[in-house]
Amino acid sequence: MAKGKRRSWVPNQHGAWAMVAAPPLLGIVLGGASWIHLPLLAAWWVGYFAYFSLTQWLASKGRRNGVPLRNLGVATALLVLVSVVAAPELCWWAIAYLPLVSIAINESRCRRDRGVVNDTVTVLAAGLMAPVVFTAGTGDAPWQISGGVWVLSGLLAAYFLGTVPYVKTNIRERGSRAWLIGSVLYHVGGIMAAAFAAAAGFTGAAHIVVWVLLAIRAGMVPVLRARASAVAGVRAKRWAMIIGVGEIVATIAVFLTLSPRLWCS
Repeated sequence: MAKGKRRSWVPNQHGAWAMVAAPPLLGIVLGGASWIHLPLLAAWWVGYFAYFSLTQWLASKGRRNGVPLRNLGVATALLVLVSVVAAPELCWWAIAYLPLVSIAINESRCRRDRGVVNDTVTVLAAGLMAPVVFTAGTGDAPWQISGGVWVLSGLLAAYFLGTVPYVKTNIRERGSRAWLIGSVLYHVGGIMAAAFAAAAGFTGAAHIVVWVLLAIRAGMVPVLRARASAVAGVRAKRWAMIIGVGEIVATIAVFLTLSPRLWCS
């Protein structure tokens, strides 16, 4: 596929790949694997591609990405249909996803797809995939999910929510003292949440350490990024890629310390 055509089909936000992959994988770890996960995960990932095409189509006012949007949209609809027919309890999740998707589409339509509101709802939609995949594997309804699953899913979602201010302090809000302080304080709150979860027996001490490192990163990287750009003149696009790859590494650390099968004896 030519480079230009590939860009029309494939999302170009490097850090987002970790966000769409980690929550459903955590759901499988917590609830066990099932064949229903095949169409469900396919629906989720193809749906992410379709959403990207939709944002590009809206941004161009319908002038481009029409073919990817149509094909990916149809594929997503079919995969969702297969999933809900095989696991009808998944229909309950529409109550949570319909408002989130509606808000995200409206933000893109108004050309606010890089705003805090859009970032927040897309992160919440991704984070919810952990309990969604869990219920698909266990056959439970949402209200039957145990507290431990909600805590672990919530910590993963909290990490991804923290990437919103972190990324902004490195790119769009670079140099903003308010954003930097807010980002650091958010991650300090994450340390406290991880400590409470560990005290309750839901996670291990390693997860607290990860949050400490995330808080240090939130305070140091934006400062180092500003100095490096001033001295070496590193381009913004390259920094965006570096930060995106860093998010993948951080996501792996968060995921591994949230998986009870890895830290419980």
